[in-house]
Amino acid sequence: MQDSEIEELADEIRAQLCEVPSPHPEFCIGRVRRGLREAHRVAYIPMTISIGPLHHSRRDLTTMEKYKQHYTKAFLRQSPHMLLEDYLKALQGLEEKARRCYGEIIDLSSKKFKKMMLYDGCFIIELFLRFMREAPGSVDDPILKRIGLLKRIKRDMILFENQLPYFVLQCLFNISSVFNGGPSLIDLALNFFSDIIPGHKKFPQEMGVDIKHLLDLLRHSYAPSWIDEHAFDNEPEVLIHSATDLKIKAAIKFRTAGRAKSLLDIKFHSNGLMEIPRLKLQAETESLFRNFMAFEQCCERSHAYITDYISFMGSLIKAWDDANLLCDIGIIESHLPCDPLAITDLFRTLSKELVVYNCYYSRLCKRVNFCCTRLQLPWPWAETTVCNCCSVFILGILLVFLWLVWLRFVLKISLLVHG
Repeated sequence: MQDSEIEELADEIRAQLCEVPSPHPEFCIGRVRRGLREAHRVAYIPMTISIGPLHHSRRDLTTMEKYKQHYTKAFLRQSPHMLLEDYLKALQGLEEKARRCYGEIIDLSSKKFKKMMLYDGCFIIELFLRFMREAPGSVDDPILKRIGLLKRIKRDMILFENQLPYFVLQCLFNISSVFNGGPSLIDLALNFFSDIIPGHKKFPQEMGVDIKHLLDLLRHSYAPSWIDEHAFDNEPEVLIHSATDLKIKAAIKFRTAGRAKSLLDIKFHSNGLMEIPRLKLQAETESLFRNFMAFEQCCERSHAYITDYISFMGSLIKAWDDANLLCDIGIIESHLPCDPLAITDLFRTLSKELVVYNCYYSRLCKRVNFCCTRLQLPWPWAETTVCNCCSVFILGILLVFLWLVWLRFVLKISLLVHG
């Protein structure tokens, strides 16, 4: 290539590189990683409503736009002292920060982006308010009166790719009249999602957690009730043996942790007792956990509590008899038909493509594995202890027999030589 062609190509590459967005600390909403998506694509894609810009242009979701406008109108009416311009000015100050929350360049004009934030944000808050004031099935509300539609909307609102930055919701909530003397936005959100959060507990508002979006809010409601920084281990270790093997061969006892404040508060005591909080499996559980993990794998690798939990439970549940054991004890409670094979398959598929960086349960797993080693529990791929003993006994008899035959042969030769 000539020097002029080299310079022209260099200018073209520079222009392309300038358009590539640099990773930003505020990035918290993006596309699900390919490996996770391929395992169960339908669990990550909105089917009824788009929230935020990543699925904003999909034509099959435009039906819900009229509901967004209807709810936005009702929300704005509750604050007659505020003008629409006041809301738009507040959102204008958040636009650049909001755009940085997404893992790609958002191809929406400033006007369309602010309109999207207004409609989506007002719709979410108004839906929370109506859900708290009116029982689902109300004949006067276009969404609450249709239970099936409400469930589909809830399902779409917990998807990682279908999020709006939480500070946008908080801004709209704070400048409206609904904030005065009423429940907080966190309380409204947890009340709205309470029926799809197994093991739900009140969000610890005093912790001052930086909430990224609604999915992150629900994830924080699962966080361990205590954070032991010494529990983390840079060399993740999983359980060697399944729940059934641990019970039968290592005499490890399992019990439901009745007083646990969090689903993730798993304990292993020195007397060989493992306490695990009850997990209630519902229709939405798989999608909820998948999107928790998609968010953690993308943005929260240092404290990926849900990923660590799924990895731990996947190590315990390797076959149907493991799932059956935990169901019998009450550690797993299914609102669906309690099929051990289905539960086993659920944790097997959830564990696919997981990358565990700094597992919260590594120390616990090491203690359990050490207990098994101390009891000389055979490795999973070995035969049972009885079979091993039989094999050694038979081999010993065979060696003795061969030694006697050899000794008789040597004596016979000796007699012939000296005879």
